Amino acid sequence: DLVYPIAAAEFVLRNDLPGNVFNDYSIGTYLNWRLFPARKTFIDGHGYTPERLAYYQQVMAGGVPYQQVVDRYHVNFFFLSHKASEARDLIGRLYRDERWALVYLDEIAAIFLARTPENENLIARYRVDLAAREHPALAPLSNVRDPSDAYLGRTDRGLVLSGLGLDVEAVAELERAAPDNPRSFVTLTALGLLLAKRGEDPRGLEACERSVRVRSGYAPGRFWLGLGAGEALNEH
Repeated sequence: DLVYPIAAAEFVLRNDLPGNVFNDYSIGTYLNWRLFPARKTFIDGHGYTPERLAYYQQVMAGGVPYQQVVDRYHVNFFFLSHKASEARDLIGRLYRDERWALVYLDEIAAIFLARTPENENLIARYRVDLAAREHPALAPLSNVRDPSDAYLGRTDRGLVLSGLGLDVEAVAELERAAPDNPRSFVTLTALGLLLAKRGEDPRGLEACERSVRVRSGYAPGRFWLGLGAGEALNEH
């Protein structure tokens, strides 16, 4: 349940979001199964050409403006899994673009709808204003069926919130995730980096130390632990 964007696809179907969709590669096949033929996806794991893949990669990297894709393929909404690292930058760009409205966000996926007259009612009903909404940590985890997986959902949600510049909310998510699974070195490292970013160096260093104790070979944890320790020594 924490691999495929089940709840996000149900949102599309329940609200009958119209038009073509731009999606990331990792969820294309799943979206074809759930949304085709009423909605055409941009790419999947089976039906692409080398040229299509190269074009997609340029869009994701920012080499091709995504608005060019919108105009060329009549895209009405973006459906992106923020679990795919290549999609996170595009999610950030869309979030800051007034031509697009974030209408859905959970621990796996984000959906942005074009700001057009045809979409006004849907946007008015579902627009997600992360700066004004109730604290994201209080929202339910839409795709989690097994309570033991809650830490995964909170970790992923914390990472996407951090990518959108919402560090306070991201820390809250990760601090709730860490006790649920004290051996999640990914959660601990992400929490440590965010705490250090906010100037809470001792707590950040302690989180990275816990991460390395759990998985000594985890390169990001060891790197940031070493960097933090070096900075701490330079201060004294």
